[in-house]
Amino acid sequence: MKNLEKIILLILWVLCAISFTLTTFKGYSFELANWLGLAGLVLSLVLFYFFPQKKFEIMFGLLCIGSLNIFSFSNFFFGGFTFRIGKLMSPGIQFISFVLLLILILNRREDFRLMLSKIIGTSEDDQEFAFENEVRLFKKKFEGLSTEAIQIKMEQKLSPEAQKALELILKERENEAK
Repeated sequence: MKNLEKIILLILWVLCAISFTLTTFKGYSFELANWLGLAGLVLSLVLFYFFPQKKFEIMFGLLCIGSLNIFSFSNFFFGGFTFRIGKLMSPGIQFISFVLLLILILNRREDFRLMLSKIIGTSEDDQEFAFENEVRLFKKKFEGLSTEAIQIKMEQKLSPEAQKALELILKERENEAK
């Protein structure tokens, strides 16, 4: 799925909206975790806009925090274990976030592996894999550019991964033209 992160974000927004509406009409109150979840959704939306290439990492972080019920996106579709810390927080396992996290990881295995290799892996194979994955991501980003725009971009100071992606695109276009 190309827009999986956006779909998951939409699901979380819908759950949060339903929860907020029901708590308002039933006279319940939002807990701290609900407000943090709402703040996390707003922040994710802003980050998606400014850093679209980091959607996986943003959604992964949001769902990890949500899976621990530190951020809660729903009061009524919960289904998890919790333990209370005072009156403000009920950390535990939130199944909705956890299932969405598993779906995200299963559908974005390569991105997950790349992220893990950046965090903990430093072997040569991991570094090569990370480099090739970054090249692939830059290639997707630059494919829509015209040949002239690519040549202008190549003159700019770019990361080695971005430079390699531009070179590959130009090479492919030259081969297609033959």
